[in-house]
Amino acid sequence: MRKLAELLEAIPRYRADGTVDREVASISLDSSATSADDLFIRLLFDPEGIPNDPEEAARRGAAAILAEYPRPSGFDSRVTWIEVPDTLSVMGLLYSRHHAEPSDSLEVLAVTGTNGKSTVTWILRHILRATGRVAGLLGTVEYSVGERTLPSKETTPPPHLMQPLLADMRAAGCTHVALEACAQSIVLGHLQGVRVAVAGMTNLTRETLDFFGSMDAYRDAKSTLFSKAESACFNVDDPTGAEFAQAFARRKVTVSQLGADATFRAFDAKHTLEGFSARLATPQGEYELRADLVGQHNVENVLVALGMAHLAGIDLDAAVAAMATVSAPPGRFERLPGPRRIYIDYAHTPDGLEKMLSAVRPHCAGRLLCVFSACGGRDRGKRPEMGAAVGRFADTLVITSDSPRFEAPGAILRDLLDGVPREAHVIVEPDRAQAIDRAVRLMAPEDVLILAGKGHERRIEIRGEFYPFHERDIVAAAVRDLDGPIGARGQ
Repeated sequence: MRKLAELLEAIPRYRADGTVDREVASISLDSSATSADDLFIRLLFDPEGIPNDPEEAARRGAAAILAEYPRPSGFDSRVTWIEVPDTLSVMGLLYSRHHAEPSDSLEVLAVTGTNGKSTVTWILRHILRATGRVAGLLGTVEYSVGERTLPSKETTPPPHLMQPLLADMRAAGCTHVALEACAQSIVLGHLQGVRVAVAGMTNLTRETLDFFGSMDAYRDAKSTLFSKAESACFNVDDPTGAEFAQAFARRKVTVSQLGADATFRAFDAKHTLEGFSARLATPQGEYELRADLVGQHNVENVLVALGMAHLAGIDLDAAVAAMATVSAPPGRFERLPGPRRIYIDYAHTPDGLEKMLSAVRPHCAGRLLCVFSACGGRDRGKRPEMGAAVGRFADTLVITSDSPRFEAPGAILRDLLDGVPREAHVIVEPDRAQAIDRAVRLMAPEDVLILAGKGHERRIEIRGEFYPFHERDIVAAAVRDLDGPIGARGQ
């Protein structure tokens, strides 16, 4: 139990109608699960579809209601009413105070950028563990609390999940947390109440314009992370990263692999489909850098992770040595078992597809086949750019469906096709399982097949319903069903 007045000390402005000298048991967003003496937060949207009704919360014994408007006429006078200008900007502060400011006891390393966030946090956790730290992880692939792994609910969890998770990490003895900071969550206040010791920036390319409306608004959301970070690492090969680095006045590290003037510089990189090697120039001297991560974009990810680790006080010799044993996160250019070269990858933006396919193309002795799509209810403008990106590198494009949500799958496919070069070899198969099956059957021994877009995900959303979808199982079934040499059927 905490005093309501103590909780309210964490927020900058409020107006109380009723006493604040009362005990609060917990904080609630779900009015159907509110208990006696809770502080209930009224949002102007339904969080995760759960009931968010102040009247119901009052009937269930809430001690106080926090909302963006004054007490309604006739509302139960026994309940303290707290009016604030913006509930989203104070939720995290209240949850943090309720859980005794867990991030004050942790070194939070938060990375943002359009692409690479999952890989950078995955590498960071590997470095931290390899150098004797107890590290947590919050991101798209999973949440980990010490040695305990939990399914990821959101890339950057909202305050009612974030703060309890950080408190659990503190209790589990974690010293550090690697955290993905996506732009939407930043503007929705998910990082309010989180002390960010080190921030990192990978890149900025087109994404989530359905939410932000413009690239300027999207960039500004990313920049908010650095306004609260104590130190930061920037990829200055990216124009936005260079701009952010120039504006950042506190302790910082810059990284480059394209010859820019930077704190850490990678050069003489050599790439295969198994990984890369490069020389790394640092203020401490040069290193030989090796990692089983594929593509130039993963050199960028490694550099950002090393820069962030350095800012967190990790010995650079040990951090570079740890790269020799790092592996990619699940679903990030992950090769599936078997003799065929079939990979799954999370790439779902024009830039992500281009970086991934351009990394594969030079090492493909046969044809490069790519199964891809775009989710419904998202930025339509990027779809032709995705088709164009795949068309530049793949010999065979298999265009299919992926979580159409409430859109007609055919409309999504037409948007993707709008960007595909006329001369491209295209197969259109709306059923993703059938598309994968056809692509596997088309493979010759020297071919490479990329299944892009879903990565680690194991479900598809159609009209508000979620259905299991395991690409690994679909590939395995297709391979088992082949009764002759690869490519003998389905030509």
